[in-house]
Amino acid sequence: IGYHRVIISTFLSIFAFPNILSALFIGYLIDFFEIYKGFVILVFAVAFFQGVVAVGAYMENYYIMLAGRLFFGISS
Repeated sequence: IGYHRVIISTFLSIFAFPNILSALFIGYLIDFFEIYKGFVILVFAVAFFQGVVAVGAYMENYYIMLAGRLFFGISS
C-alpha cells in the first residue's frame, strides 16, 4: 500500500471520529449486559476488528482496512 500522509491521516481520523458517539452506545451496552458481559463483548469485538484490519493489510486492500479500523474505533 505504501505510507503516504493522506493514508496515515485517514486511518487515524477514521479511528478517532466514531469515539465521539460510541461512549453513549458502549455505556448503554454495559448497563444492559452488566459490566462483565459488556466487557467480554467489547474485548472480542476489538480483537475481531483488529483481525479485519490485519486481513486487509495482508490482502493490501485499503477499503477493508478502513472498514476494520472504523469498527475497531467504535468498539474500543
